[in-house]
Amino acid sequence: MFLLAAVGAWSHDPRNATVNLVNLLGGLLLVPISWHIVTVASVGHDAVPRRHRSFPVVMGATVLLAAVMLGAWIGASHSAVDSSVAGQALHWFHRGLALLAFAMLGHAAWRRSPARLAHALLALLAIEMALGLLLVIGDLPLLIAVAHNLTAAMLLAVTWQLSRESGTQGLPPLADDKRLD
Repeated sequence: MFLLAAVGAWSHDPRNATVNLVNLLGGLLLVPISWHIVTVASVGHDAVPRRHRSFPVVMGATVLLAAVMLGAWIGASHSAVDSSVAGQALHWFHRGLALLAFAMLGHAAWRRSPARLAHALLALLAIEMALGLLLVIGDLPLLIAVAHNLTAAMLLAVTWQLSRESGTQGLPPLADDKRLD
């Protein structure tokens, strides 16, 4: 919040890509941070079970965060309308990361998480992909772009929750993958 407040003084110039990026990423990350605070506050810190994080979920979350950050850079730097080779490369890299995150998190949700959380994550992944496709074919309508960003923020929050609930008790983080075979 302090970083967003400090950057706010330079937010008047929509061409300042760095300020736009910090504002966008800060806003996106506030959702999972708030989700975590609400979760811990509602059950009490001591009641949250300590589990090892699942390696596939951590890797999927890392790829998702990279896709979100690259998407934020594309939006903040106005690269969404850049038709140069570099601009197109950014778009294809973002799409590749998004597909990889979709596959990794979809698999992790399908195989490891409580049903309600798995359904929420799978639905958000599908919605995010559909919104991304609509952005491309619809010539970047603002409402779809905002919905795409909002869904990305919700995906980060649900992925955080998945990482807290998907580990297995008593096994080290990498050993829990052997149960799937």
